[in-house]
Amino acid sequence: DYRKEEILEASRSGNEEIMRLYLTPINVNCHAGDGRKSSPLHLAAGYNRTKIIRLLLQHGADVHAKDKGGLVPLHNACSYGHYEVAELLLQAGASVHAVDLWQFTPLHEAASKGRAEVCALLLAHSADPFHANCHGKTPADLAPTPDLRDRLMRDYKGCCLYNAVLGADSASVKKLITPDLLNYRHPVSGDSLLHACAACATPAGGKRRQIGESLLRKGCQLGDKNRQLQTPLHVAASRGHMDVLELLLKLGAKPNSPDRSGHTPLHAAAGAGHTAACRLLLAYGADPTVHSLDGHSADSVAAEPALAALLAQEACRPTAAPIVAAAAATAAAAASPPSLAAVPHHYCTAAAAFFLVVRFCLVAHFAARPSDVATDAASSAGAGNSQPSRLATTRGSQIGRFGPGHPPSPRPSRGCELSRSGRPTFDTAALCRRLQPTVGC
Repeated sequence: DYRKEEILEASRSGNEEIMRLYLTPINVNCHAGDGRKSSPLHLAAGYNRTKIIRLLLQHGADVHAKDKGGLVPLHNACSYGHYEVAELLLQAGASVHAVDLWQFTPLHEAASKGRAEVCALLLAHSADPFHANCHGKTPADLAPTPDLRDRLMRDYKGCCLYNAVLGADSASVKKLITPDLLNYRHPVSGDSLLHACAACATPAGGKRRQIGESLLRKGCQLGDKNRQLQTPLHVAASRGHMDVLELLLKLGAKPNSPDRSGHTPLHAAAGAGHTAACRLLLAYGADPTVHSLDGHSADSVAAEPALAALLAQEACRPTAAPIVAAAAATAAAAASPPSLAAVPHHYCTAAAAFFLVVRFCLVAHFAARPSDVATDAASSAGAGNSQPSRLATTRGSQIGRFGPGHPPSPRPSRGCELSRSGRPTFDTAALCRRLQPTVGC
């Protein structure tokens, strides 16, 4: 007795404790004696038990095992739309071309049940959307909606275009590229077409750079990020592909953009030992003092001692930016409007004081009675050395601003007084106290 029933039940229920207790290399590929004669991996895939699947795979579970109907575990995962399980099985070597007794592939199962994301995953692993089953039906024929059918074909074309870019097949790229495929993303890595160009293993006589230029002209974005938040510049730097690296930098790619771990393209180039790539990044403003989330700078991850010394030396230089970066910063500053934060503090203080003084003068002026103004005018016209009348010095304290019967006019604001000639004077201390809560702009 090698605990077959316990293993099968644990695979179905997801009981990790029982699985660890009884699982051995002998019973890991057992089959049920009734029903569809499923293996533990079939059951775990159908019930979406990801932890159990990892445990089974670690103990040597067979991803190609077939049940009574000829289905492999990948058929079950795709039929129920379990994306993560399908991804695990594919990573373990499951075939997207496996067929059951009715010539159904995993893509048939996913398409017929409307599992769009799983379909994209299978297509990214080269599943054939034109394979016909025993009834002559392709996966696209079995799609329940026209939208899914269109998406299936679009994902297939996008996958073909991605592979053409990755292989620097310029003829196929020119043939396949269309506006609706420019935003295609690999369903596993999240890489864009520009990521694929940066990762292309062979320059193919300069075609790699030509493909990159073509993609950028048609609208691919320099700053696109994959699931690890890496830009195409990260990929080109880590591969040491100088042609694509130079192209991206010349067109404005950000040399200090961090990925999910806080690594910049300079970290990527240094970690792979690409000295020329590091020098080029430094020339375009890469900062060697940036630390990743785990506290590593570019020189600490450098693969070569000489490269580490170079980066450490650059990190100790004054903070003056390289010529290219300085020119770019100057152009950006000229193109952007000035910020209020950049205005000197004493300018703000002077402006606030000026407007308050103007306000106080206006209040003081209109507080005076019309009769006061007339009296002052008469005095200046012919009264000679005669003194202003008593009414002129009381600033309309007996008769309000709007004539008899109205309340007396209020005194001018603090910090401002009227002289005997009717002109405003200022109490400097009071004015400073007035300005104190205002000038903190």
